[in-house]
Amino acid sequence: MPSLQNKYGILIILLLIRQFGVDSTPFVISCKPIFSVTGMVMMIPNRYGVLPSGLFFLFSLLFMGYAHAGNQVVLDADQQFEYAEICFARGDYETATAEYKRLIHFFPEDKRVEKALFAIAMSDYHRERFQEAIAAFTEAENRFPNTPLSIRAAFMISKCYLRLRDTGNAIITLNNLLVQTDDGDVRDEAYDAMGWIYIELGEFEKARSFFQKISLKNQVEYEADVLLKELEKDEQIPRKKPQVAGFLSILPGGGYFYCERYQDALVAFLLNGALIVASWEAFDQGNPALGGVIAAVEFGFYAGNIYGGIASAHKYNNRKTHDFIESLKEKAQIGISGAKGGLQLSVQIPF
Repeated sequence: MPSLQNKYGILIILLLIRQFGVDSTPFVISCKPIFSVTGMVMMIPNRYGVLPSGLFFLFSLLFMGYAHAGNQVVLDADQQFEYAEICFARGDYETATAEYKRLIHFFPEDKRVEKALFAIAMSDYHRERFQEAIAAFTEAENRFPNTPLSIRAAFMISKCYLRLRDTGNAIITLNNLLVQTDDGDVRDEAYDAMGWIYIELGEFEKARSFFQKISLKNQVEYEADVLLKELEKDEQIPRKKPQVAGFLSILPGGGYFYCERYQDALVAFLLNGALIVASWEAFDQGNPALGGVIAAVEFGFYAGNIYGGIASAHKYNNRKTHDFIESLKEKAQIGISGAKGGLQLSVQIPF
C-alpha cells in the first residue's frame, strides 16, 4: 500500500494534470524500493509556456525523493557510545572525540554524557594536547561536580600541568581539591601526589610533611612509612659548596678537583699554567705585545676555570640529589617520573 506521503504525491500529479488540461496516454513509473504508480504521459499545451520535459523532470525529482525516503539512519545512544569507546580503546582518539561529541549533542540527557566529556579530555591528554585537555577536564568537572569522575578530572588537571612543567599550578590544583573534599581516600591520594612533586623538586622537608598527613589505613598502600624512613637520609646526600669550589679555583683546576672531576682539573691546570708561563716569557724577552695577547687569552681561560669550578659544584649536587630520588622510587616503586620534558604522575592517577 502506498504511504501517506506517496498518496499526497499522486494527488499533486492529478491536480497538475487537471490544471494544465493534459492530453495523455497511460504509462508506468517504477520508484524502487518504495512503490509503483500508474501515471500519465502529459502533453502540455504551449499556451502555458511549460515544456513536457520540464514537468517530467519535476515529477522525476518528486519520485526520487520518495524512493530514498526510507533510507534513513537512526542514531542510537547505545551504539553511538559503544562505537566511541571502540575508537578510544584502539587509540583512534581523534575519531573517538568526534563520536563522543556526537553523543553529547544528540543525547544531552544521556547518563553517559559525563563519561563522554571525561573521555574527550583523556583523548586530548593521550594526544599530548595538554592545554586542551585541561580545558576539557575543567568542563567535565564544572558540569558534573562532586562525582568520582570529577575527582579524577582534578587529578588529571594536575597531571597535565606537570607534563607542562608547571608545578605551581599542579600544586594549586591539588590544594583546591583538598579544600573541596572530605573524602579521606581522596585526600590521602592528593597528599601522596604533592609529596612526590616536592620530592622531584628536591624539597624533601615539604615532601615529608605531606607523607606524614596520609592516614594510617593508607600508609601501606602509598608506602608512606618507607618513604618517611628514606627521606630521613636526605642529610646524608653528598654535597659540594659552590663557594668553596670557586675559592679553590684560584689555583687552576682546584674547583674541578674539589668536585671530583679529576681529568678536567688536570687539563685546566696544565692549560692555564702553560699560558701563564708563555706570557711571562714573552714579557721577559722584551715582547710586550705578544705577552699582552697571551695574557688576555689566559685571562679568559682563567675566568672560565673559576666559573667551571662553581658550575661543577652545582652539577655534582644535582646529580647526587637525582640519584637519591631514583633510589626512593626504586624502594617505594611508586611516584613521579620524568616524561618527555615534564614531570608525570606514574601510578596514582589511573584511567
